[in-house]
Amino acid sequence: MKPLLKPSLDFIPQKEFRVALIYDDTVRPDTTGTYCLKALQQICSVTHILPTQLGSVYKEQYDLFLHIDDGFDYVIPSTLYPKAWWVIDTHLNLQRDVERSNFYDWVFVGQRDGAQAMSHQGIINVWWLPLAGDPTMAVSDAALQYDWSFVGNVNGPLFSGRHELLSAIQGTGRSYVGQAPPSEMYKIYKGSKAVINPPIRNDINMRVFETMMAGSILITQRLSDNGMDVLFEEGIQYLGYDTVEEAMHQLRRVMEMPESERLSIVSAAQKTATDRDSYWHRMAALLQVVWTTPGIQAQYFRHVRQEVLALVPQTASTVLDIGCATGKLGESIKNRQTCEVYGIEMNPSAAHEAAKLLDKVLIGTAETQILEFPDESFSCIILADILEHLMDPWQFLHLCAKKLQKNADACIIISIPNVSHWSVVVPLLQGQWQYMDAGILDATHLRFFTPQSVARMVQGAGLSLKATQGVVLPVPLNVDLGESALVQQWMHNLASIYQMLCVCVWTDAY
Repeated sequence: MKPLLKPSLDFIPQKEFRVALIYDDTVRPDTTGTYCLKALQQICSVTHILPTQLGSVYKEQYDLFLHIDDGFDYVIPSTLYPKAWWVIDTHLNLQRDVERSNFYDWVFVGQRDGAQAMSHQGIINVWWLPLAGDPTMAVSDAALQYDWSFVGNVNGPLFSGRHELLSAIQGTGRSYVGQAPPSEMYKIYKGSKAVINPPIRNDINMRVFETMMAGSILITQRLSDNGMDVLFEEGIQYLGYDTVEEAMHQLRRVMEMPESERLSIVSAAQKTATDRDSYWHRMAALLQVVWTTPGIQAQYFRHVRQEVLALVPQTASTVLDIGCATGKLGESIKNRQTCEVYGIEMNPSAAHEAAKLLDKVLIGTAETQILEFPDESFSCIILADILEHLMDPWQFLHLCAKKLQKNADACIIISIPNVSHWSVVVPLLQGQWQYMDAGILDATHLRFFTPQSVARMVQGAGLSLKATQGVVLPVPLNVDLGESALVQQWMHNLASIYQMLCVCVWTDAY
């Protein structure tokens, strides 16, 4: 996977493009989002949105909702789209990041191995977008004070390897080890012959780019398997090590290096990083992808649910698609058979597109618009991912049944998430119930169902289940909840069913 670096030469900044930049800086002001905000202010119209402000934001206010990973878990409402995510720390919690990536139109990943893992697990629209530095913070007048420095965290179990390395070289030359705000950090790096970079779990972190832009020699653990050699050339722009002993050797080499040789490495690295690796370059490249690549959200409104289409009887002559989006499913039905297809859609722009394809589309909520049709109007009614969004899905299904013709072939097709899927149950056993942007725990879902409760709802509407099937998302191999009979029964029968598909008919017809 190649890195997404500089935008193409024909890139033209568009000031009228409105970006809502979402990140939390209340705990850590120097989070990545702060640099992105500064860069985007040079490119387009941008507004910083705190997570606590999301409830008062409307989709129409912005052209893009860009979420910069800040290490916190919070829900971005599904009503705010299209949205992109620059996920930074996949080396810390990859599986969480993979699951969340399903809910974004575009996913940009700071680590190459993280981007590759997401791609292998089925995430589309994913790019490797490396981290960056801010060349405007580099200083030119800081005198050399240190032989080497390290600015960052060394406390806690996550940093045990880092602590070991820094402790081993602590007595070598003059050094600075500790925390510092960004402006001071760049001065420290400029005033150091070398900057030591012991990364966490193979990540190509911001320190890589900041060191080079500041004007110091980077001595880093070798990260070639995560793409470091794609970005920079070892020995020309940085020095690498694999062991504590080799790190010590490289440090002594820099300390004894002729100034002309040191400046040659510094100059080569600084030129490349400054010309290619600023946050401006990253944000410009990201926006160019957004402008030129259709997002998942657009695909969602325009794709055909083939598994639902297969359940629609080819004898159906009048079909109602509730939540028809842009009408692609109805169009496929009309192309396949002679019939009339009607739709209900609450999204006006999607409904207007659907109206070009279907016989009639009503704009509004399902509960109000269903009343516009006479009883016994349709030979097939489609409820694909609708019932879970309603306050009273039981009553609504009863209303739909009234609109169904009284014959043996008439049916209602239901697609609905299964809350007993492993992706909900396993976190729940750990005390977690986290609403997300989409999926089973979509923040807009008001009701939750299992296969058994769906069957009861269907029966309560005077219908019977003619056929049922499941959309399967298998249990990962690393999920082990024991060997009890109850757990095994759940694992074999319910845990892998992500979506339930049901064909409902009149009870006396089955």
